[in-house]
Amino acid sequence: MDTLELTQYIPHLVVGLLALALILLLLAIHQLRLGRRGPYWRMRREAGQRGGQLFLLSVALFGIAFAIAFFSGFAALAVGQFNALLYGSANVEAAAAPTLTPAVDTLTPTEPATMTATPTVTASATATATPTATATATTTLTPTPTLTPSSTPTPTATYETALHLYEPSGAREADADAVVRVISADVAVSQNATPLEPRTEFPAGIGRIYLFISFRNMEDGVAWSRILYRDGAPLQGSTLLWSMGAEGSSYFFFGSDEGYPLGDYRVELRLGDETTSEFEFRVVDAA
Repeated sequence: MDTLELTQYIPHLVVGLLALALILLLLAIHQLRLGRRGPYWRMRREAGQRGGQLFLLSVALFGIAFAIAFFSGFAALAVGQFNALLYGSANVEAAAAPTLTPAVDTLTPTEPATMTATPTVTASATATATPTATATATTTLTPTPTLTPSSTPTPTATYETALHLYEPSGAREADADAVVRVISADVAVSQNATPLEPRTEFPAGIGRIYLFISFRNMEDGVAWSRILYRDGAPLQGSTLLWSMGAEGSSYFFFGSDEGYPLGDYRVELRLGDETTSEFEFRVVDAA
């Protein structure tokens, strides 16, 4: 089988490669679509991988087919020119040899006849192929994690957090037998630091309420707190260092520029973290 016979099978090879490449391209597009719309994540991932591999294989087959078609065209052209050069020259030389045919006519010789042959051999083969293969694969996986707390802890309000009370630096602990307690309340204080008219009800809008205390076994420098509650919620308070001696009586007051509204009130005294006394009163309508 010479070169010319071999070139006769090249178009069949090219067409077969193009058909196979087209089938692989269609399969790749199908797999890539499945990779985007598959019902399961694993199926989408595997389909996307297969689609990418089939796409690359189809592009490679397209390239091989077009390369064979392109270079076989040049090869056919070169072989045709070579055959024309080789076999065409021999025919010219063979045809150029004259053939002498004698003619006899009454013993009168004639001039020899001259035969001239001019062969023309032209071989031309041109193959042009322009492939266009476009495939676009897009695989997008967007996980969206969502964290929803099942419960939200809510800190319990205490008188310290509500009133921003802090123990003074250098505070001492009270003795186990130390006692401070509220004994009465009034709207005024007498000259000897006692209540004028002890009571447990006060008119609405009152601006100052005096609390009278007694104490024993106390020691200066002990932290003590006084807190005023209205309807169970801390309203006012402070934490101080004790400075009134070991035993006796005294008083302090709670005040409000706007006046205290109606409600049930409770005064709580604490030594450190321990409640040592409570006293309740009410603010009622003055009418």
